[in-house]
Amino acid sequence: WGYDYYSQSIPPGDLGPVLAISAASIHSCAIKMDQRVKCWGDNWFGRSTPPRDLGPVLAVAAGRSHTCAIKMDQSVKCWGSNLIGESTPPGDLGPVLAISAGGYHTCVIKIDQTVKCWGLNQDDQTTVPVDLGPVLAISVGDKHTCAIRMDQSVKCWGRDSYDQSTPPKGLKVYIPEDKEKEEL
Repeated sequence: WGYDYYSQSIPPGDLGPVLAISAASIHSCAIKMDQRVKCWGDNWFGRSTPPRDLGPVLAVAAGRSHTCAIKMDQSVKCWGSNLIGESTPPGDLGPVLAISAGGYHTCVIKIDQTVKCWGLNQDDQTTVPVDLGPVLAISVGDKHTCAIRMDQSVKCWGRDSYDQSTPPKGLKVYIPEDKEKEEL
C-alpha cells in the first residue's frame, strides 16, 4: 500500500517467506529464508541490486539511495549511491550488532553497544553525542538519528526543525523481559 510509482510497495512474486524487511522512500529490501537479500523498486545508483558476493546476511537497511547489510561475520557491506560517503563504512568499524540507513547517512550499533555513523553530516546527524553511552537500538531518519539507551530512554540528534529530534520528556521504551532469561 502507499505510493508505488517505482513498484517499491509490490513485493516480487518470487520473494517467498522472509526473515526481515526494510523499506526506504522508493525501494524496499528483504532477507529471504536463505538469508539472501532481495530488493525491488527503483534501482537508480544500483540501490536495489545487492552485490553478487554479498552472501547470507544478518540484517538489511534501505536508505534513500543506498542499502547496507550486516554480513554473517558481522561486517558491513553497502551498495548504491556513495555521493556523500553513505555507502563507505569506516575502516575501523569492527563487528556490528544492528544497522539503520536513512537519507544520506548510516549508523550501526557496534559489538560494544556504542554507535558509529557515517555519511552526510549537514545537521550533525552522524555526530554521535558524547553522552550517549551504550544503546539497545538505533533508527536513522532523513536528517536525524535516534537511539534507545540502556536505561530505555530515547536520545535523538541531528535536524530538529519539526521536533523530530526532541523526544517527549520522560519517554521510556518498554522492552519486555526475555522469557528464557526469566526461567533460568
